[in-house]
Amino acid sequence: MAWCVCVVLLSAALWRAPWYKLDSEALHVFLGAVVCLMVLWSLRAGVQPGLSFHLIGATAACLLFDWAFALLAMSLVLAGVTLSGQGDWPGFAVNLLLMAALPIAITRGLLTFAWRRLPDNFFIYVFVNAYLAAALSNIAVGLLATGLHAAAGSYPLGRLLEGFLPFFLLTALPEAVFSGVVMTGVVAYRPRWVATFDDSRYLRR
Repeated sequence: MAWCVCVVLLSAALWRAPWYKLDSEALHVFLGAVVCLMVLWSLRAGVQPGLSFHLIGATAACLLFDWAFALLAMSLVLAGVTLSGQGDWPGFAVNLLLMAALPIAITRGLLTFAWRRLPDNFFIYVFVNAYLAAALSNIAVGLLATGLHAAAGSYPLGRLLEGFLPFFLLTALPEAVFSGVVMTGVVAYRPRWVATFDDSRYLRR
């Protein structure tokens, strides 16, 4: 089921991605972000065999490239990490849905909510769409990962609640800071790299 959902999502991303925007500069930014995220995913900590956590970076990718290119970028990141021996191919689809599709969906949903319901303000873009979205995405990934491990029977639920979920939730703040700092810097110095940021919308006043 996970592989079927992944095929549908990646097909939709390939179809909906604005390929006309992918000039030489944008391609270099895209590939550079993929490499940086691969390094970020390689810096992981393990608490039990098969249980590890690391910064995800999906919120920053979604804000930089929007959801379609972000999903493609995260699939390349996961493929690179899996090829390096830090993942396994049978779990690729589940990992992609959990650590890429889920945080991207949360980030894009919160971004749409902010566009429709909140004032067009630079600080709202940074603190709501970068900091808050990253923290919520990380918490959601931790909760769902705990539920999936418990449902699969890989570890008892009590052990997961004591020895996995608290450590995972502690990374919500670093995830938020990472996303917020990255987006603040990129918006300040290279706003044309950010697909979801518009100067005329956020800085007109």
